[in-house]
Amino acid sequence: MSTDDDQEQPAPLPQADGPLVDVALPDGQHLYAVVKSRLRETDRSWWYRLQIHLPSGAQVRGRLVDEPAPIDFLAPASRCQPIDGQPYDRVPTERAGVTPAWKAEVSERLAAVAETGTDPDAVTSTYQAVQELINKAVESDPQLRIGEQRARFQSALKATRKNIAVIDPANLPEVVDDDLRTEITALQELINALVASISQR
Repeated sequence: MSTDDDQEQPAPLPQADGPLVDVALPDGQHLYAVVKSRLRETDRSWWYRLQIHLPSGAQVRGRLVDEPAPIDFLAPASRCQPIDGQPYDRVPTERAGVTPAWKAEVSERLAAVAETGTDPDAVTSTYQAVQELINKAVESDPQLRIGEQRARFQSALKATRKNIAVIDPANLPEVVDDDLRTEITALQELINALVASISQR
């Protein structure tokens, strides 16, 4: 007689930065993807903007290293199976043909400055107004705010990694001094704090 322990347990879900769905591919395979937003088409059908990460090679000190690359794609709701316990209520909804008010105002202001030519005062005023509109939109939309913050973090981390990659560890012992030791130690402490913060999720 079989027991619950004998039954096959479902595989744990992968870590993700948003709610996951089980996507049925055209060839019959399945994969997990993060739902970034849902789109209501004019024919009343629902689609999902999804994201996965695929292996990708990045050049570091003249050699390729494995670095995940984000891939965005659209899939009809009919191919996306919801997963129990995922926070789909946080997913923003878009509607085909409907432009958010802040985007419409940004377009109007850019069109207006284009008509006035390259007047420095008009360009400066428009830039400030557009930046303020974008900031307000980011602050009022949790998904936009998270996306903007994620983009800034990713840009900073990539720049840091590339800057560190130009330092050849084999040559470091010849030039190291107390100042370099202090900088490397401080950098290691920052990295340890970042790793600790994501390992707690």
